[in-house]
Amino acid sequence: MTATDGTFQATPPISDPASATRWVFRLGGGAAIAGAILAGAGNLIHPVTPMHDQVGVARVMADSEIWVAVHLAIVVGILLMLGGLVAVYHSIRGGLAGALARFGLFAGVAGATFILFGLAVALSNVYPRWLGWVVLVAGAGSIAAGLIQASIGEPTDASRGITIAGPTVITLWTLVVGILLVRKSTGRGTPARSPSGSS
Repeated sequence: MTATDGTFQATPPISDPASATRWVFRLGGGAAIAGAILAGAGNLIHPVTPMHDQVGVARVMADSEIWVAVHLAIVVGILLMLGGLVAVYHSIRGGLAGALARFGLFAGVAGATFILFGLAVALSNVYPRWLGWVVLVAGAGSIAAGLIQASIGEPTDASRGITIAGPTVITLWTLVVGILLVRKSTGRGTPARSPSGSS
């Protein structure tokens, strides 16, 4: 920036890094909580569609007054949940856990996100380790259900059960992590730094 006498002065920093980090946790935590609630509610009120009956599915879609709204809520919820994962990524730094969180962030479009974030959380000292293993199993189960459906060509009772249980666990996991992120933004439960330092 230029002073009145024509000399250049350094632009003062807008905010300190700690404040920016707290805002990342606050916004990401809020997004995770809102997304989990929205997606969870959408899944709960989603109209039940019959199996092995394409005509029946079409009838349910035609008769439902909330079909579009429910799916829109689920999509928006998932997008908000991904915003929460951005904050999880910023809370886990250094070492193998930090590397897994980085891969998890960029794998958001590949279908392996929650497996990688699960491993990152389980191997970090930032969150309870069991949270990581729970979402890892849910993510792996969801992928397995998709592979079963792809190989058979239609849903089975087992794959249908897994596709209900897996996303439900992932949604609840995101809600819990969102709450923990909001707590970190207030200074309660500040993320611990790994001995290897930040990345």
